[in-house]
Amino acid sequence: MSNQQLFIHLDVHTQYSIQESKASIQRLVDKAIADGMRGMAVTDRGNMFGIKEFFNYVKNLKHKNPELDFTPILGCEICCAHNSMKSVTEDDTSNAGWSLILLAKNEVGYHNLVKIVSHAWIDGFHHRPYTDHTELEKYNEGIIACSSGLDGEVVDYILKGHLNKAEASALWFKQVFGDDFYLELQRNEVTQQVNEELIQFAHKHNIKIVGTSNIHVVDKVEAKTSCALANSDNGNNSKRKWWFMTRFMTQSEMNELFADIPEALANTIDVLSKIENYDIDNAPILPTFTTSAESDDSYLVRLTYERAKAIYGDPLPENIAERLERELHVIVSMGYSSYFLIVQDYVNMACNELDVWVGPGRGSTAGSLVNYCLGITRIDPIKYDLLFERFINSNHICLPDIDVDFDEDGRSKVLQYIANKYGAENVAHIITFNTSPVENPQHSTNSFEPVKKSDSQIVGTDVHACGIVICGDPIENHVPIATLEDPQHPDKRLRCTQYDGCVIEETGLVKFDLLPFETLTMLKETVKNIKASRGIDVDLDNIDLQDAETFKLYCEGRTDGTFLFGSEGMQKYLQELQPNTFEDLIALHSLYRPGSMDYLTDFIDRKHNSESIDYEIPVMEKYLKNTYGLTIYQEQIMLLSQILANFTSDESENLRKALGRKNEDKLQQLKPKFIEQGRMNGHSQDSLERIWANWEEYGPYAFNKSHATCYTLLAFQTAYLKAHYPAEFSRVFKSRDNI
Repeated sequence: MSNQQLFIHLDVHTQYSIQESKASIQRLVDKAIADGMRGMAVTDRGNMFGIKEFFNYVKNLKHKNPELDFTPILGCEICCAHNSMKSVTEDDTSNAGWSLILLAKNEVGYHNLVKIVSHAWIDGFHHRPYTDHTELEKYNEGIIACSSGLDGEVVDYILKGHLNKAEASALWFKQVFGDDFYLELQRNEVTQQVNEELIQFAHKHNIKIVGTSNIHVVDKVEAKTSCALANSDNGNNSKRKWWFMTRFMTQSEMNELFADIPEALANTIDVLSKIENYDIDNAPILPTFTTSAESDDSYLVRLTYERAKAIYGDPLPENIAERLERELHVIVSMGYSSYFLIVQDYVNMACNELDVWVGPGRGSTAGSLVNYCLGITRIDPIKYDLLFERFINSNHICLPDIDVDFDEDGRSKVLQYIANKYGAENVAHIITFNTSPVENPQHSTNSFEPVKKSDSQIVGTDVHACGIVICGDPIENHVPIATLEDPQHPDKRLRCTQYDGCVIEETGLVKFDLLPFETLTMLKETVKNIKASRGIDVDLDNIDLQDAETFKLYCEGRTDGTFLFGSEGMQKYLQELQPNTFEDLIALHSLYRPGSMDYLTDFIDRKHNSESIDYEIPVMEKYLKNTYGLTIYQEQIMLLSQILANFTSDESENLRKALGRKNEDKLQQLKPKFIEQGRMNGHSQDSLERIWANWEEYGPYAFNKSHATCYTLLAFQTAYLKAHYPAEFSRVFKSRDNI
């Protein structure tokens, strides 16, 4: 770069400019760094979808290489309405606004940019989001504006011969943004006609100019591919030239292109010098649940103990009191109280007020006694040896993840309740990006020689099937909002975060998963049918889990249409197992999966041949009796490590993770401690070695008993209905095989 002007790109469209660009953020950044650029902007059209990925990718590169001098510039190419963004009509959207590049130079500017873009979607969406001059005046602080190219306001007036309006427009932007307004020059057949006027305006009114290349593709190979596609599009020659001119140009190429106007390149470095180092991530931001003087922490503790006494009696049994004290200490100390209060509130509201059916729990949530006492789950973790540490590990600080199942129609009622309670502006759905696999020409980061690599291309957006965020203040104060078509009601649009679920919680927004679950809908409809036909109220939450008729149905393999156990394979194993306890069903559900089928055969044999049951160390019977001496569940491994070798609760969870992920390094750290402490407890080294070897073999396949217990309960409820009310069950379930 000797004798050449340093330069960075300020007008860059990634594949998040959907259907317009094919360029991935990673490839763009890699190419910029390989070319020695000290920064780059991302300015997707009308959205900030890719900003978090851009921010994260550069952040990770700097973490790996602290010496890297590269600044991500967070921006957007927004469409500014000719008049008010609210006055744009469906009939004039083809020519209703001008493009404008906005770049955040600091944290204030980032949040102002977020507001401009969010309001454009919320209040100015007409086929695409529009902002207007009023919004720009209101939220200009901390923002750098570039006039954009052919679609920009100033250039549009010049092309139409309205030079006075063009000059007035440039002066208006200078008045609003001051020295942070730049006139943008591009070099192609059309812009060459207007650059002279732009330069005159710049010199006359002391406005700086910047050179850009309006990037939409990464390299020449990709540009040629795009040109070839355009060539098949009715021989569109101008489109072919456009693709070629919008590729990522190197600093040398830009120096050649702007050899007569080096200040246009120098001013891109001027823009770079204004960009401050700031973070767009935050600690969790949750609404305060209680409205009284009582804190959320105090209220959670009081509510939990009140409901625990209603379940277990007053005074509480010692083991219950000790377990609650331990769990609440972790929850409160980690700052999660309001999260639990929010979830228990909408779960109990659904059950008690909204006539919505809620699942008994899913995932590891049933391992928490607090969840059970609050009514979030309906499985007693004490009864089934379920563990809180499988749900929350105090050594791994991250938000809890309580997924809740609702009947399909009822979920919308719960969402409406949440929006009403916390404010529609404080609640949003989460965006997802639809991708299509493509073969893209790629460049390595060390040279510009093309290589072929399978990639995926973003082709559209959608609404996350279950995730929402709930905040203590408007979502737009933290992340940009888009409005997307409601999958259930195409005439409505839903507020969605512009960052997807993979990264949204890094920004401080907390995700809550409310899942529509067909089995609950079927259960609800069947119970209503029974009430209508027989006048009987069936309370599925209080059915006998040792019901003889239900187990007879299972033993005979008559499970067509029931949840989890309806397949031919399951029917075969049910007949072989002849289950007679609820624990048998939990184990069968857990073992009927790849990797553990061999253990299923052993499990069936042990059930029918008690002489084949053995315990390596007698004390293990406490946790292996219900599975006939076999270690089936993750929770069993955790509990056994505690009683055999005095592992702490958190250490046992670390062991569970290491086994599940086959983390050899972590396992080699934990094994000596297990052996040594086990020997100190009087157990032989040979026995401990055999136990450890068994865990290493089966550990990756061990199942989460919390989840298995919850879903086996749902399965039992479907089987109970089929056994006792076959006509009503058949009416709803007959056409559905193994839901």
